[in-house]
Amino acid sequence: DFTWAEIQTLGATQWYPFRDQQYNGKFPIITFEEYIAIAFDAPRVVGIYPEIKNPVHINENVKWPNGKRFEDIFVETLKKYGYKGTYLSKEWLKQPCFVQSFAPTSLIYASNLTDLPKIFLIDDVTVPTQDTNQVRCYAIFLILMTYPW
Repeated sequence: DFTWAEIQTLGATQWYPFRDQQYNGKFPIITFEEYIAIAFDAPRVVGIYPEIKNPVHINENVKWPNGKRFEDIFVETLKKYGYKGTYLSKEWLKQPCFVQSFAPTSLIYASNLTDLPKIFLIDDVTVPTQDTNQVRCYAIFLILMTYPW
């Protein structure tokens, strides 16, 4: 385990060898709030597209206060900075944000916390999802059947 101070000494790297490696180690690893600040500091409206990364692993290994889940903290942070609204609504256009994840149950849970648009990420449709252990085609069906249209 690393402390935040130790993590800040590391430089971000691209771990896929087929992607551009020229920026490896040149930029620090930043917090979610620092990521949001970059969008806020832009001279024009800049949307964000944060991903709920590995929520199953995080929720199994991190004990949040008051029984919260990673998704609760994630959405609370978005709300703290004013991210809200359905796709193309007046609120959303002021601060565009898409919430993305490879974990369908995480997106379903988040849909009860925010009306921001959610994006279900798909890679290989034959690989089971981390959270449902179902192939991605089934997971898409699961989201469509439970989404509050």
